[in-house]
Amino acid sequence: MHSSIVGKNNSGCDGFEGTLSNIQLIDLIQMTCLSKISIDIKVYGEDKEGIIQIFKGNVVHSQTDDKSGEEAFFDIMSWQGGSFETASMKGIPTPSIDKNWEFLLIEATKFKDEVQEQEKLIDSIEKTTYESSEDQTKVLIVDDSRIICKKMTEILEKDPGIKIVGTAQNGKDALKKLQELEPDLVTLDINMPVMSGDTALKHIMISSPCPIVIVSGMQSENMTPVFDYLRLGAIDFVSKPRDNRELEKKGLVLIKKIKVAAKARVKNFKRGKLKTKKEGKKPEANPLGKGDRIVILIAGVGGYAEWLKIIPALPQVPGYGVLALQDMNAEFVRAFTGYLQQYSSFGIVPIESGETTIARAGTCHFASLSSSISLRTIGDDLRLKFGQNSGVWDEVLSGLVMSAVKGLWWLGGIVWIFLSGERRISRRIVGQIKKSGSILIIQHPESSLQPALPSSCMETGLVDFVLPAELIPGKLGEILVNQHGWNKCSVATPVH
Repeated sequence: MHSSIVGKNNSGCDGFEGTLSNIQLIDLIQMTCLSKISIDIKVYGEDKEGIIQIFKGNVVHSQTDDKSGEEAFFDIMSWQGGSFETASMKGIPTPSIDKNWEFLLIEATKFKDEVQEQEKLIDSIEKTTYESSEDQTKVLIVDDSRIICKKMTEILEKDPGIKIVGTAQNGKDALKKLQELEPDLVTLDINMPVMSGDTALKHIMISSPCPIVIVSGMQSENMTPVFDYLRLGAIDFVSKPRDNRELEKKGLVLIKKIKVAAKARVKNFKRGKLKTKKEGKKPEANPLGKGDRIVILIAGVGGYAEWLKIIPALPQVPGYGVLALQDMNAEFVRAFTGYLQQYSSFGIVPIESGETTIARAGTCHFASLSSSISLRTIGDDLRLKFGQNSGVWDEVLSGLVMSAVKGLWWLGGIVWIFLSGERRISRRIVGQIKKSGSILIIQHPESSLQPALPSSCMETGLVDFVLPAELIPGKLGEILVNQHGWNKCSVATPVH
């Protein structure tokens, strides 16, 4: 990066004025530090702005839009093009860098060389013409970090069923490449320059609907932005690895999620209208007693958006509780229940592996389908018990159904609701549900992002009600209030 520097004498004393042309940023920093002067250097490049502050010959502070200190300094020094200008320093800067300037410039040179090598590799990947077979999933990676793009490309292309057709460093670039490359799926970062991930997601869902997996640096402590993306149409999410030790493990998870998400029917996506819950009288959260009802909702990957249509609209009817099960990473259960609670008057209680809790009325007990689950009656209490083992889909569902059937003498009734999901359920398990006298409701397959789960239920001919997700709470209210409809079958056409 080079620029011209105009020097002016503003001191009122004799001196020279002049212009230096074609000087590189690294040369300017070196000259300034050797002269032991104080100056601000404003830098513009790659659609970013930054500043480097030199105080009495020492690099003491650097700042960009999203970084500060050494990280910002090395970021600025790696920019491949742009311009800079100098300005008089006003006041004494707050130090954020304590390294010697010579060390900083040596490290900056090494860092820049590494970035250039990585960019050459990525450019060669992007320019390659791929001959995709029908069974390969074509993926577009969108992330402002070229290093992350490179690592993800290496990880994903280890699987012969995945082909990376391109990368993009921001949302605007992604929209252009989406039209050119026509990928089967997009992995999308959240925080990016030029056009952020949420804006890009909205444009994609409107103009070129495509399955999207969020790959974010967010951790379980602050997942709200990720859940907002799922509400807007993303299928699933994976957290970025914190270090190289996590890379292989997260890579396998990402490959699995991409293959599942690529099958999603995004044309079926319909965003629910969310309202912050109204403060008022909450349902009594007393332990479920004999004769009370329990509603069991089950969703697979692609079911996140459906929870936001159903949980906030659960009927305010006494004498029933809810067990909600999602095929999701167990470490995000607590964060997702907190997100749901913003919109629901029902109490949303997370249950994690190894826990046993008393089932309560007016409460939605939410858990991952990653462990074994059972209903048990102990004294006057109905308890939900979650194992610590990693469960297999059919085994988890079979164990849950069998324990629920045994508890029917104690319960006033069970309503089973199966939502969008990529896994099928066996006819045997559906038969056990109906043989016990339970009511079975499914989300209409034509309104599901992942229709395999509700379709496999529907194929048995044993379903009582088939409804779009937004109509399920209303039907549930009718059943709970009127205590009838247990043997009637109804199919409602999805509303698009």
